[in-house]
Amino acid sequence: MLCTKCGSDKMIPSVTVRSTDMAGLKVEVQSHPTGLLFTGKVAKSLFACVCGACGFTELYAEDPQELYHAFQVAQGISGGER
Repeated sequence: MLCTKCGSDKMIPSVTVRSTDMAGLKVEVQSHPTGLLFTGKVAKSLFACVCGACGFTELYAEDPQELYHAFQVAQGISGGER
């Protein structure tokens, strides 16, 4: 893996990303955002890859396919069914 900013191979993969309250950061997509109780919330943790040379950091979400599926359902996009 190479840094997309400086090209270095000094990458640190799968770094945990935490907020100041020590809870891991998450991203959230709701497949039914107008629902009162059941919004179809899909929340996934974020992790980072950090360049040990320049410090450039990229964030990634775990299980992006599940997040995208929830997005498709919310948007009524074909293929949203599993």
